[in-house]
Amino acid sequence: MNSSAKVSAVALAIATAVSQVNAAVYTWDGDTDTSLVNGLNWDVGTSPSSTTSQADPHIARFGINAGNRYAPATGSNFQVSGYEFTADAPNYVVSGGTLYAVGTGSSNPTSLVSVEGGSSSHRFNALRPRASGTITNNSSGLLRFGNVPGGAANDSLLVNRQADSTLVVLTFEGTGNISTSRISRRTNTYDGAVIKNGVGTLTIDGALNVAPGANIVSVITGRYTINAGTLAVGSDNTIADASPMTLAGGTYSTGGFDDTVGALTLGASSTIDLGNAESVLRYATSAAEAWTGTLTITNWNGSATGGGADQLYFGLDASGLTETQLAQITFTGYEPGVAMLSTGEVVATGAPVPEPASLALIAVAGLIVRRRRA
Repeated sequence: MNSSAKVSAVALAIATAVSQVNAAVYTWDGDTDTSLVNGLNWDVGTSPSSTTSQADPHIARFGINAGNRYAPATGSNFQVSGYEFTADAPNYVVSGGTLYAVGTGSSNPTSLVSVEGGSSSHRFNALRPRASGTITNNSSGLLRFGNVPGGAANDSLLVNRQADSTLVVLTFEGTGNISTSRISRRTNTYDGAVIKNGVGTLTIDGALNVAPGANIVSVITGRYTINAGTLAVGSDNTIADASPMTLAGGTYSTGGFDDTVGALTLGASSTIDLGNAESVLRYATSAAEAWTGTLTITNWNGSATGGGADQLYFGLDASGLTETQLAQITFTGYEPGVAMLSTGEVVATGAPVPEPASLALIAVAGLIVRRRRA
């Protein structure tokens, strides 16, 4: 992570800690039934959802308990400031009804979901964040949003903002991995954006296939910023065509899928991994964007004349990047040399670098020839 990203991460952590100081914590017992809104299932005898608001924040905590006879679920709305899972918590599935995370105010980003550690995996069938904040997984298990990969649009993370904010920024943190079917928005009167921090991987494995529109569930169109770790996609057309992207020290992994994205800003040396299958990745014209550092392309199996198995585009013609930006691109496994074709495709022009095993065979063959000549 670059220095500016580190400063931002520290500032966000401090803001999160401050925002949670006055939050009341309710611990799930699950002694009576599955209902999250039944106060008898919580250690204090009252459901945290009964009075939660940004002005009166409540945290729902899930951990190990002698009770926990019932898995948490609800057939009605359940709204808290944030959800916490302790390091010793067993696997949890939080489901049913409509689950909201409202934070404690748009001016003070909060922890919307936090897994403190351990090895358990936790899943929300769906969650509606209503404020900017962090989603953190420090467990070696998976934090999952959505029932199955590529599920319905509302079967994942659905931005459903408060009245005082037009942009909900979701920041993904931690050493563990997080996955979701979608990151979408409820209507087009507000939007969402994504920041990827921490060494873990965030995987978005479903394509929304719904263009932004009024009063419909549709794809967010805000910026995707990858400061550390990996943002991976698991389907074609996962990110909105209009969403710009900033790579500032992390990796964007296409997994061999196709996508069209907005303009690319390079904030620090970063990587685009095209995966082991055929991938066509199209960025909008990025010649006007700031680029710092080196952009490394891995797993490219394309053609120097264009139209190969893997294709990387910036815009629609040779003006999509500047000469300076082109000089900042390297292709792993190829000798130096990059060109931009008239179609906007960027290709490696250097010769492929032989694999170590091939080099060893060449060396052995040369040794045999020399011995024979001797």
